[in-house]
Amino acid sequence: MRKSSLLYATAVFLFTLILPLTNQAPGVLGFADAAEFNLVSHLAGVAHAPGFPAYTILSSLFLIPFSASMGTTSALVLFSALCLALAALLLFDS
Repeated sequence: MRKSSLLYATAVFLFTLILPLTNQAPGVLGFADAAEFNLVSHLAGVAHAPGFPAYTILSSLFLIPFSASMGTTSALVLFSALCLALAALLLFDS
């Protein structure tokens, strides 16, 4: 990978990681399925069908080290931001 391509990939990753974190409404679950995913991630369950089992299992594992210090909602926002940044990085690289 060229140096300029690595720089652009890093910029894409950081931008897509920081954007959701700076736009987070603290303590607000928002709308739609946010409250349900917050609950099932905390309980390590599966939401309604299809339920996105990979997301809920990985997010419940992510909550183990982070929920005590950050709170469940903030930790899930961080997890979703990391998933978004990794997806953007994979799309950028392809």
